[in-house]
Amino acid sequence: MDRDIAFIEFATERGKEPPSHVHEGEDEVFYVLSGELTFICGENAIDAGPNDFVFLPANVPHAYTVKTDGLVHLLVVTITREQDGRRFGKEIEETGERVTRDTVLRYVDELRSR
Repeated sequence: MDRDIAFIEFATERGKEPPSHVHEGEDEVFYVLSGELTFICGENAIDAGPNDFVFLPANVPHAYTVKTDGLVHLLVVTITREQDGRRFGKEIEETGERVTRDTVLRYVDELRSR
């Protein structure tokens, strides 16, 4: 089974969080560079701050809430399986699109509109 891995450095802030959502076939790993968040993964709440890793497995509803005033900086790693259909990392590689804060915020807006 093919897999793609994407590494995205991302900054976000309170009020810009995605709603609870599920990634079919896509695991996510968040490494907190600065700031504090609470991640919800299924029924579990996970508080995270600088130098913490949080693993969010595929097919489990998840979200996060920013607890810090100002920006939170994250390194996000997505592991996408071929049957997912999105292949986020591969699409970026093929288009040469640079993942910016706006790219990720557009993705969050797409999640909100579902």
